[in-house]
Amino acid sequence: MKQRIAAAMLMLSMLCSLPAFAVETEPEAAPQEQTVFTEVTGVEEIEPPVTEEPGEALTAEAVEVQPETKPEEVQEAQPETKPEEVQEAQPEAEAEDNGTVWASATMEESAEATDTMQEAFALYTSFTTRKSPWKDNTYTVPADYNVFDGLDLSKWQDTIDWAKLKKDGVEFVILRCGYRGYGTGELVEDVCYDDHMAGAAKQGIPAGIYLYSQAITTAEAVEEADFCIEQAKKYDVKLPLVIDIEYAENSSGDFTGRLYEANLSVAAQTKIAKAFCDRVEEAGYVPMIYASASMLRDIMDADALSEEGMIWMAHYTTKTSYDGVYQYWQYTDSGTVDGISGKVDCNFYFTKGDSPTDLGSWNKKEGTILFETNGGSAVSAITADVGTTVTRPKAPTKDGYLFAGWYTDSDLTEPRTSWKMTAGTTTLYAKW
Repeated sequence: MKQRIAAAMLMLSMLCSLPAFAVETEPEAAPQEQTVFTEVTGVEEIEPPVTEEPGEALTAEAVEVQPETKPEEVQEAQPETKPEEVQEAQPEAEAEDNGTVWASATMEESAEATDTMQEAFALYTSFTTRKSPWKDNTYTVPADYNVFDGLDLSKWQDTIDWAKLKKDGVEFVILRCGYRGYGTGELVEDVCYDDHMAGAAKQGIPAGIYLYSQAITTAEAVEEADFCIEQAKKYDVKLPLVIDIEYAENSSGDFTGRLYEANLSVAAQTKIAKAFCDRVEEAGYVPMIYASASMLRDIMDADALSEEGMIWMAHYTTKTSYDGVYQYWQYTDSGTVDGISGKVDCNFYFTKGDSPTDLGSWNKKEGTILFETNGGSAVSAITADVGTTVTRPKAPTKDGYLFAGWYTDSDLTEPRTSWKMTAGTTTLYAKW
């Protein structure tokens, strides 16, 4: 017995001296691609989430859904996720707001929200219903405008049968040319951009381009505009060049990234969007701003920006309650289109024209500069093609004063630094 006990104690001692084995764990799953831009998530109005390389499509808003932000691609960031639409009619789970007004969510609008339809379409006075060709829902749209159906696409739709797309009624596309990493801050070209542009051109589908922005300064916004312009120069781009403004979202559904963390004021965010628009317009293209309904309302002066470029509003619902100006409406991120496997972002474009390439007053290719001499001699107006550099006019004269230059504001605080013609009419003020 003693021998058995001694042997047992010896074995126990040997076991205790063995090294412990770590339990092997599976690597943490990569964040799922969010289905939307930081925009509305509809029905229940949803807004899409964002990712560092924005994921698949732009997204919409949450309660009043805004597109969720997409996570940065993570070297190539993982696709942003877009909030799911929830049959756009039967509310699916609302995306978590995380305490912010621009959270994404999918829920059907309340009766109170739908009562504000007249305000929702600031440009529109009467409404009708229209069936989406790629989503089993009926939408409230302006009755006095022509409506064109289009998609926005990126590398997340890497295999496309463009002939089938054309046959299935796609009348326009807006293609991602690139993105700024929400962590690295670097500008990266979308790997499918050239193929997508070639495919659209072959089928005669007019295209615009967008860039997922994380600009936190006006200088970065100009850099992003220049990136878009260089990409546009390679092709016959008939539709707007778009700055896609949304927050990135991590795998836990929380907002993250350089733009979110910058915590910009409304004035600062507005200046950034305006800087992009100004640069695009100077180059002779039509600028446009993409954002969810809630972000347009809450983090920028959308009314002021609607004078600088077209507005592409994301709101996943069958009746939007957004009360600002907009020409494009991204109404879902879960459409089904022949020629693409998987869900896609679907959009309406409202115009008085007869074609998706008719951008109304934004199609202007000429601009005019008027001169207010503040008591000095008259200076004739200048009209020229947008993007051309015009000759600075001869300085006006005024008895007893020396001319100190032209300014872009009547308070004489912002001197005119560029003589490239922009669209519309600009007034310059003489300083003495």
